Amino acid sequence: MRACVYAQLNDEWARIADTPTARAALAAWSAREPALVGFLSPAEVVTRHKEAGPAGGVQAALLRLAEDGLAARTLVQMLLPRLRAEAEARRMGHGWYLSGADATTELVGHLWELIALGVGADCSDPGRRLVDRAVMVVRTELRARRREAARSAEFSEASAPPVELHDARTTAERLSAVLADSHRAGRLGRRDARLLLAVASGLDVRSAGAAVGLSGPFAAYHQFRRATVAARCCA
Repeated sequence: MRACVYAQLNDEWARIADTPTARAALAAWSAREPALVGFLSPAEVVTRHKEAGPAGGVQAALLRLAEDGLAARTLVQMLLPRLRAEAEARRMGHGWYLSGADATTELVGHLWELIALGVGADCSDPGRRLVDRAVMVVRTELRARRREAARSAEFSEASAPPVELHDARTTAERLSAVLADSHRAGRLGRRDARLLLAVASGLDVRSAGAAVGLSGPFAAYHQFRRATVAARCCA
């Protein structure tokens, strides 16, 4: 993962988490939330919260205090390692078409919103609930983007100009032109071309197969394999 997002958040935290203002805020929080008694600053809450027992108690306390922006920021900081791990895992092997930095940015943004809504306040591990929900929201949004991209990237058999070094067209538009040439030359069927374009635009093979009229996942994967082999032969 590019370090910028994670490093920026950590740098910000280092500036704000152990100031006199932050220590005074923590003292006020402790008067309302017994789980925070014994900590001297928000920085200590993040670094030493596991010493105070299960993390869920401290996280739930911060969640109840989240109308205070610093309390919400403290909870975000506690959950950053989980968010970073999710961003890395999704980027490396779980099908997110985002860089690690972009995934972290989106996850943190949704995490803030979920904390403001009090998500997880009724469970024993609020942090896990918050992170899981943020992942679900980002995954749902990405799927919607892929479907929209697949709908907007239409396959056309019309003749298209060759791909140039500084071509202003999108990747999907350039691919559509290449597939159209292969189709016109008789090397690639229309359905195969549409299937490959849909997958390249972000749909999974099963959804792409349904979009081109294939019934069932087996038919979709079988056709995709055949189309891929045919496309390699055209290259």
